[in-house]
Amino acid sequence: MKNYTKIKYFVSLSFLLLILGCNAESYVEGEGFLTETEGKVENGKGSLTIYTNSPFACSSGLSVYVDDESKATLREHKISGTPNCGEKSNSAVTLLLTAGSHKIQVKGGGSVFCPSYKVTYVTIEKGRCLILQLG
Repeated sequence: MKNYTKIKYFVSLSFLLLILGCNAESYVEGEGFLTETEGKVENGKGSLTIYTNSPFACSSGLSVYVDDESKATLREHKISGTPNCGEKSNSAVTLLLTAGSHKIQVKGGGSVFCPSYKVTYVTIEKGRCLILQLG
């Protein structure tokens, strides 16, 4: 019984350290994790990579809007892991954006199998890449 208690506390502590100890990631309620990394982006812009690990079933994919303009489509979920900054594939989209605050919205058909996500505001920094994992 003592070993079980030690393991339980170890797992709990490890989880808390993992969640609280990440300076490069921020959790956005209802959306997921934001990860900021150094990137090589030119002309006073930064980049935003968006992906989801949650399966969805939308015949037309999930539409990505930036500042109320349609910019890209996610066609499938990422099976595992986090995409590289700048990745462009069916499961991750990368957008070059001007530095500053931007409104991000991802819309599906609205059903359980084709979700829409809450509006998120992100701040893009010149020469930096932000990775947004949807809920």
